[in-house]
Amino acid sequence: MDSSAYQTPYAVGQILMVVAMVGVMIFSLIAIVKSFTRKTPGWIITAVFTGLLSLAIIGIGASMALSGVAGYLKEGGKIDRKLTSKDGRYSLTVPNSWKAMPELNKEASFGAGNIFINQYAMIITERQEDLNMDLPTFAKVRTEAIGKNMTGATLGEVQNLTVSGHPALRRSIQGTAKGLNLIYHHTSIDTGDALTQVMCWTIAGKEKIAFPVFEKVAATFTAKSAPQRPDLSKKSPTDRVRFLAAEQLGIEESQVTPASNLKTDLGADDLDHVALVTAIEEEFKIDVTDEVAKTWQRIEDIIRHVEKSPAAPAVKDR
Repeated sequence: MDSSAYQTPYAVGQILMVVAMVGVMIFSLIAIVKSFTRKTPGWIITAVFTGLLSLAIIGIGASMALSGVAGYLKEGGKIDRKLTSKDGRYSLTVPNSWKAMPELNKEASFGAGNIFINQYAMIITERQEDLNMDLPTFAKVRTEAIGKNMTGATLGEVQNLTVSGHPALRRSIQGTAKGLNLIYHHTSIDTGDALTQVMCWTIAGKEKIAFPVFEKVAATFTAKSAPQRPDLSKKSPTDRVRFLAAEQLGIEESQVTPASNLKTDLGADDLDHVALVTAIEEEFKIDVTDEVAKTWQRIEDIIRHVEKSPAAPAVKDR
């Protein structure tokens, strides 16, 4: 949720561009003065060259500003880029100028945004069975948690609405985080089997332009029903571990083999690793110590451990 990482390089680039433009224009003025006072060929040529360069810079700057404004206004009502989560269950449609930003938050199904106009969005989904919350409680807890991580946070009134046929609650959150005054357009959605946050945000002061875009983006949220979970009790430890790994990582089970490395082959990070350990403990009714969990580098490491466990199922690999 920290957009400062994307704004800083852009801001630095803008500053350098302005400094370069000002430098060229100042030198052009000096050259013009020198060409009149000294009247040497060198200064005259320099004055002409830098004068033309300054005019070109002014023209390019004006053209970029006009095209940027025109493009933004034109795109304000154009939401046509569909982004889907890696498990294929959730999607949002965003402006075409936005790009996917999975690095915004590793817990998110996906993130996207446009660093040039400071508009960002992502969705974070949590299963109902893990939460034991209704929609109002979920929305209150999650929005207040965002506010607690900001300085001088103010939370707007809760709005009831429907998103793609699902009950939803919307609320704005404004405050300062890491030196940035941000404002969130936060929508909580109940899809039946899960509770989802559609989080959009921008720099405070830009919400009049951004919020209409965010409303359109949030309205495109879609969720497919979760596939029916197979009865794992009749499967072998290998198949059960493969299924759990695929489920936790949001990938196809066919991608998971006993030799698969959790990090390099399956892309699991530390949070994924913790979630998989928890899933293994729940499925096989065993306790896994931190020391043991750290030794799990490949899927086969997990399989060997559950097979040795006293609580391991009777069904064995063939």
